[in-house]
Amino acid sequence: EREVTLETLAGEAEGVAEALSARYGIRNAIPVSLSYTSAVSRHLGFDRMIDSVPLTSTDAFSPELAMYRNWLKAGELLNPVFGPSITRAALDAVYRPQWAEQVQRISEQFRLPSERHDDMIEGYIRLSRAVEGFEWKNAGDRAERAFVLAGNESPTLLRHQLEVARERLQAGRKESIFFVQESGHVVPAEQPLVYARILELVAAGKALPGVTLITPSRKEWKTLSIAESIDLLEQTALSLPALPAGSRSSAPDNNAIPGTL
Repeated sequence: EREVTLETLAGEAEGVAEALSARYGIRNAIPVSLSYTSAVSRHLGFDRMIDSVPLTSTDAFSPELAMYRNWLKAGELLNPVFGPSITRAALDAVYRPQWAEQVQRISEQFRLPSERHDDMIEGYIRLSRAVEGFEWKNAGDRAERAFVLAGNESPTLLRHQLEVARERLQAGRKESIFFVQESGHVVPAEQPLVYARILELVAAGKALPGVTLITPSRKEWKTLSIAESIDLLEQTALSLPALPAGSRSSAPDNNAIPGTL
């Protein structure tokens, strides 16, 4: 049975695009990622992409889980034979109850067959495994990307997202960063009209380079120059908490688990 990785998930997406091209003649598909799937999009070979509230770092998304994983990995040095399997079992034990709860909710909402619950939980756990330790690297990425960020994002994740975007602009990339204020992580659900407009602009090639600050309550869209954008991204990132270092010997007691984005 083939292991699920970010590369295999990217291959599935590219296969869908090839099928659409062959059957319907769609030649210029623009992949749109949302949260977790941004980790997959980094492995795609498309020329243009839209990354919405991207998972640019699993450690930044869940610092407590990252510190727990650090502790487990350190234990592998003392127990090189059984250590990796202990780490695997311990992390899966964190993922499983979170996904079991999620599967139960989904199954009740959509009346899914209860006999498939274990299969669904196992599938979700594999997604969490696939993204362990992921951190976005701009080096080697030739795609033109538009980023959609949320003002009320998790602070440590937002800081990392801003650093990724700033680095790209500083490297001379004329990309668009839409910063949707007054929105939490799931921008499409919280600000659907704004999100739809962003997609329209990017698809039509009308998105302006640099940061566009969007204030939905005032219906205000303000695009900054590249220099202003770099400064805003840098200063905003510095105002947010840095990723805590170190390790912890206990599993996190919240639902911030990679794959549950």
